Amino acid sequence: ATNLPAGANFNAATRTFSWTPAYQLSGVYPNIRFRAGDPIGLYDEKLITITVTDVPAPLAPSNLAAAIASASQIDLTWTDNANNEDGFKIDRKISALGAYTQVGVVAANTAAYSDTSASASTMYYYRIRAYGPTGNSAYSNEVSASTTAINSAPLINNAYVTNYGQNSATLYGILNPN
Repeated sequence: ATNLPAGANFNAATRTFSWTPAYQLSGVYPNIRFRAGDPIGLYDEKLITITVTDVPAPLAPSNLAAAIASASQIDLTWTDNANNEDGFKIDRKISALGAYTQVGVVAANTAAYSDTSASASTMYYYRIRAYGPTGNSAYSNEVSASTTAINSAPLINNAYVTNYGQNSATLYGILNPN
């Protein structure tokens, strides 16, 4: 076999041709030559054209949801609608108008991810998509979640003591809980 498309294989021992074209490989592949011969020099050959159309990318995940787990963790869940994915790519951005960056990848048939790299008191936006040998799906819906503040001890400002005596004192000040 000659002039095979990228990724195609012909096994001469079993006389089988195999190829799973990816989404981006849709098109026409002319002049693929298959030739069979015998020991005395007789042969036959065929030129074929392969047309690849409608190679489906994985279906997009849906129902993406976010839940705050802690000051540094946001848990994501979604519905896996694909049956031909290799996994899911998780994207995050920090502002509504910011650029997304990939923060995680999970295996096929997974429908949850925990972002443990989040910072306290920060709003995050997420989207995900399936990926596979035939390309990437469309993106899921976008969700946002804000991590909680890290608890710290309250502060007392402008404190002063009055009416102090042998067994008691009165403390005045402004309490600022954090």
